[in-house]
Amino acid sequence: MRIRSASRRAAAAALLAVAAAGAAPGAAAARPHAPSFAAPGAAAAPRPGAAAVACERQPGSGFAQGQFKGLAEGWSTIRSVGAPSLCLTEGRARNGAYDSAVAVQSPCATATPPRTYLQSAGNGLYRIQWHHPEFGVGCLTVMNGGPVPGMLEPWDDCSRATQFHVEPVDSPVAGGYRFRVSGSSLCIGIVNGETVAGAEAVQTVCAGRADQEFFVDPVV
Repeated sequence: MRIRSASRRAAAAALLAVAAAGAAPGAAAARPHAPSFAAPGAAAAPRPGAAAVACERQPGSGFAQGQFKGLAEGWSTIRSVGAPSLCLTEGRARNGAYDSAVAVQSPCATATPPRTYLQSAGNGLYRIQWHHPEFGVGCLTVMNGGPVPGMLEPWDDCSRATQFHVEPVDSPVAGGYRFRVSGSSLCIGIVNGETVAGAEAVQTVCAGRADQEFFVDPVV
């Protein structure tokens, strides 16, 4: 796992400010041998300045709902149908019990970085990757113990990360998907079904609730 302290987050903000101003960022705080931002297996990397948020898209746009054969691998935004203006992104547990980054929902307009990449793991399974300008690539992993059990954090070792079945559902809203943890009847949802910014994503028993259904929008 990775621990992201306040000082490292401040360094990341400074690095982004320098990059935005067009100055050379130098060798600042990036991890040694940090992975590139190229999509795994992709023919070409996306443009660095490409828009990464498209929350105004129609629900489920770009993905056929008929003969479902799995989602296409690629850059995406993921947002709960219960709070469609909020996207899954990096945040902190609100109870202060855990210092490392966890997945929360936040206004889509400010939800990047990190960028989200839906990576096929084969056999109908997917990993959710985060691509961060300082920390590189991390794959969301359900924590089965510790101070915030059930929450998701990015792990550098994607081979150990949680894999998900991404299953089309049309209830309670048409055109959505649920993320079911491989080999279980547990799904990713938003804690207590909350619709506020900062609410954490958490593993819970699949129950067909709105907070367990997500729009997955391709980013072009």
